[in-house]
Amino acid sequence: MSLSEIAATVKGGINKALDMVPPEVTAMAREGIKDVRQTMNEVVFSQPEHAPETGTPMNLTQREVYEAKQEAPQQEKDGPEMG
Repeated sequence: MSLSEIAATVKGGINKALDMVPPEVTAMAREGIKDVRQTMNEVVFSQPEHAPETGTPMNLTQREVYEAKQEAPQQEKDGPEMG
């Protein structure tokens, strides 16, 4: 058996194993790996790896930013709510 055949067999086995894992678990593992990388970059290099992804907690999507900007002028026209 050649090295490329062995690698193909191993890769096929890994793909079959990953197919059995629920997608939620793989997503949590991916987020955990990102958190560890982010922490290591902050500790070692004293700066984050890159800008945070949009849509993650505390980071609005472009749509949410747009809607917030559209709502703000309307509130200024109406004035503060008296209640």
